Amino acid sequence: MTIEQWLMIGVFVATFISLVKYSQVPERVFSVTVLLCLALSFVSVDDILSNAVNPGLVTLVLLVLCSFAFERTSILRRLSAGVFNGSKVKSTFRLLLGTALASAIMSNTAVVATLINTVKKNKLINAGKLLLPLSYAAILGGTLTLVGTSTNLIVNSLLIKQGHQGFGFFDFTLIGLSAFVLCLFVILLRSRSLPNLVDDDLATNDYLLEAEVAKSSSLIGKSIEENGLRNLDSLFLVEIVRQGRLISPVCPEECVQASDKLIFSGDISKVLTLQQFDGLNLYAEQGNLLRENLLRDNLTEVLVKADSTIAGKTLKKAGFRARFDAAVVAVRREGGALSGKLGDIVLQPGDFLVLAVGQDFATRPNLSKNFYILSGHQADNMLSGWRDYTTVWGFITSILVSVFTPLPLLSCLFIYLAF
Repeated sequence: MTIEQWLMIGVFVATFISLVKYSQVPERVFSVTVLLCLALSFVSVDDILSNAVNPGLVTLVLLVLCSFAFERTSILRRLSAGVFNGSKVKSTFRLLLGTALASAIMSNTAVVATLINTVKKNKLINAGKLLLPLSYAAILGGTLTLVGTSTNLIVNSLLIKQGHQGFGFFDFTLIGLSAFVLCLFVILLRSRSLPNLVDDDLATNDYLLEAEVAKSSSLIGKSIEENGLRNLDSLFLVEIVRQGRLISPVCPEECVQASDKLIFSGDISKVLTLQQFDGLNLYAEQGNLLRENLLRDNLTEVLVKADSTIAGKTLKKAGFRARFDAAVVAVRREGGALSGKLGDIVLQPGDFLVLAVGQDFATRPNLSKNFYILSGHQADNMLSGWRDYTTVWGFITSILVSVFTPLPLLSCLFIYLAF
């Protein structure tokens, strides 16, 4: 072997070790590697630039962008809602099969990130026996199609560059499906030997949120499980307030009725997930307290002072909109459990509130007398309504058009993202 070949092996080994040691900054590792190869004349500037605009790489980047949009829709949440029904074996099979099929056309990371909370919250199977199989199913699902994994796309682009026809969308399916079926059998057989995970209680810094079921909601008459309210991402349905009666704990079979107050506990950044449900209105949205886009852009966390004028009053009587140009989205109390409707909670010094604030909030002179302003919160930008459906069906249409027409996937994704 020549000295150049030994140097190339050394660069490869050093890159691999650096990726393990500096896993938080892989982009820096690869950048240094490229610069080192350029300095050693292993590659030219033309090589770097030509590969930077490689069609396979560009397609991969566009698919990742599409996955980011897909994560903000309700489709994966809806699909995951009915996974854990029946026996443990059937539920595990449905989870792994659904994960593989979703990973065949989407980013593995997006699929796993969406399903992981459903897996952790399910009461049928311990999450410790599912998380590793879930990861393997996502990896194996990527071998089913041309766009399932980045390797397929890069190899396909190199093949086309050499003057060959390139792979079809389903050319990998037969081999990938064989590997998936074989590995699925091994996973189902060996998953019982995986250790159990301890089910942690709800974190003490979880906020309490309230959402009311409108009389025209399509949720009415369906159970909590049928509506997909049981395993939300980082939100847990702890209580239902119905005609002055408190229902806790909430059974999966409990049917939703008009004017029910659904009390959730969890991560405030996931609050916009609740807007994806038809006819489910947050406490801050009731009575036109909340102007458009405030939930999305203007969340502020405050701490109630000891001498606050609102201490000892309920949220309903505190008059937040008139006093502070704000609406209460969620409440948290250190060292104490909160229960019931948000409007009936009596505020105490030391309570944490998340407010959707208006333009005049910062100019109100009574803020410093009542609150310590802690920080702003950015709610996850979830899609709802027509944007939700357009994002889902637009992506599916892009894939189908690329499969059944001569139009390449790269062009389809460009058109999809443009709209």
